[in-house]
Amino acid sequence: MGPPADRFGERGTGLIATGFVLGALIFVARDAVFAAGLTLQATSRGPTLELPFLTSATVPLSIAGTVPVALMAAGVHRRGRYDAWHRRRARASDAALRRRAAVGWALLGGGTLLLAAQAGVGMAIVRTETDAAFLRTSYVHVATSLLGTALVGAGLGLGPYAGGQLQGRRERSMNLALAPLRLPDGAGLTLGGRF
Repeated sequence: MGPPADRFGERGTGLIATGFVLGALIFVARDAVFAAGLTLQATSRGPTLELPFLTSATVPLSIAGTVPVALMAAGVHRRGRYDAWHRRRARASDAALRRRAAVGWALLGGGTLLLAAQAGVGMAIVRTETDAAFLRTSYVHVATSLLGTALVGAGLGLGPYAGGQLQGRRERSMNLALAPLRLPDGAGLTLGGRF
C-alpha cells in the first residue's frame, strides 16, 4: 500500500467529522427520549402505556451509538497512518505505540460495551415498582452513559491512532518491491524501493 496522499479523504477528517456529528445526534435523541420517559414516570400516578415505549426506544438508539464510534475509529486510524508518512517530529518507539494501541482498543471496547449495556439498564427502569428503585436505576443509567462515553473518547484518542501510526511506519520502512525478471539465458529477481 502506498503513502496516503495529502488530500482531505486520506487524512480521515471526513470520517471523524461524520462520526462526531452522527454520534452527537444519536446522543441527544437518546437522552431526549429517556428524559421524556423519566418525566412521564415522575408526573404519572400509576403505570402508563407510553413509559415502556419511550424507555425501550433508548435501546436501539444506544445500540446505534456504536456506528459513529466505528466511523470515528476508522478516521482516527487513517489520521495516524497519514501522520506516520507526512509528519516529521519526534516519535514514540514501536513498543510504546503497541502499548498505547492495546490500552486504547481495550478502553474503546469497554466503553462501547457499556454504551450497549446501557440499553439493558433502560429496560430495567420500566420494570421498577418503587420510587427508590426507579431513582437508583435511573442513576445507574446516567452513570453508565457518562462512563461509557468517557471510555470511548479516551480509547479513540489512543488505540486507533497508535495502530494507524504503526501501520504507516511499517509501510514506510518496508517500501520495497520484488518482481520476477526474465533474461535471455535464465530468470532472476529485481528488488526496488527505498533503502
